[in-house]
Amino acid sequence: MKIIENPQDPDSVFIRVDSSDDLWYLKNIISDGDYVKATTYRRVEKKDDMSRQKETERISVNVGIRVEKIEFQDFTDNLRMLGVVVNGPEDLLGKHQSMVFGIDDTFTLAKKKWSPEQRKMLKEAIETKFSETLYFLPIDDEGANLFLVRSYGMQNLGRVESHRQGKDFDSTNSDESFLKETAGMVNGVVPENSILIVLGPGFERVHFEKFFSTLNIKKIKIFNYASNRTDEGAVIEFLQSEISKSILKDIRLRKDVTLVNDFLKHLKTDGLATYGFSHVLHAIESGAVDTLLVSETKFRNLDSKDLIEKAEKYNSSIHIVSDSTEQGKILQSFGGYCAILRFSLSN
Repeated sequence: MKIIENPQDPDSVFIRVDSSDDLWYLKNIISDGDYVKATTYRRVEKKDDMSRQKETERISVNVGIRVEKIEFQDFTDNLRMLGVVVNGPEDLLGKHQSMVFGIDDTFTLAKKKWSPEQRKMLKEAIETKFSETLYFLPIDDEGANLFLVRSYGMQNLGRVESHRQGKDFDSTNSDESFLKETAGMVNGVVPENSILIVLGPGFERVHFEKFFSTLNIKKIKIFNYASNRTDEGAVIEFLQSEISKSILKDIRLRKDVTLVNDFLKHLKTDGLATYGFSHVLHAIESGAVDTLLVSETKFRNLDSKDLIEKAEKYNSSIHIVSDSTEQGKILQSFGGYCAILRFSLSN
């Protein structure tokens, strides 16, 4: 994401969207009531004098809206905003207008007040060094799964079964057929010059890397690492590994995994964790919260504002966990508010 700040108005920024991850950040940065100005398109009716039939055409208009609703579907490249026109052609004032933004689009965002956490997320979106899409291929002698991983979540793109009959089944034709089908899935989904990380417990990951390199069908940068699992857990396992620290340290999903796992560990072992709005609020007011974890859904609720502001006053770290991850679902099961503590509150 690129931004240009307005020296005359510190609460207004000009934004250019550079990646799909930027759209996820913007979904959480932009709030109801914010002002967004951009060039967009509006349908207008015109009457054909000859046929007297009404036709529609789309014309570009430069308008500013007061945001009422924001829509973003994970793993897509479109962020949609709906609001009332407060700046623009006179005949549009007061009417509802939708705006759709994707990669390379630009707009102006003005907020009445930026929260420190919104500023933090904007800074993170600007500074992230790892905004490109990652692909993971956990594979063993039973099958292969292909996952798309973005900074905010993971999506399963497909699976190929090996169709081998038992552990001791050995067939060159079967092996080659499995590798060909897996390579076909990768070739059909993974874009040119992408990064593919192949994971697995045995030699199948090595066989696949060698086989794919002989095909010369698409330039894909492949790395392979050992893992104990070949499902979504293999990716989580990799994100927790020491190896990933050096190459994926800026990916938000890695932070989600690490912090939620730390919370669960403390909850089970030493009691340095609590959850639920009231318990977390009490811990914050006691100065006991080291890290506050808030689900993405709760973060967008007004109820979270005071909680987060209090946490900031007590110098607690704050992390918003994406709803698109397994960690986000875990956090939701604990009420959407969890905390890792500096000291125990038990008597």
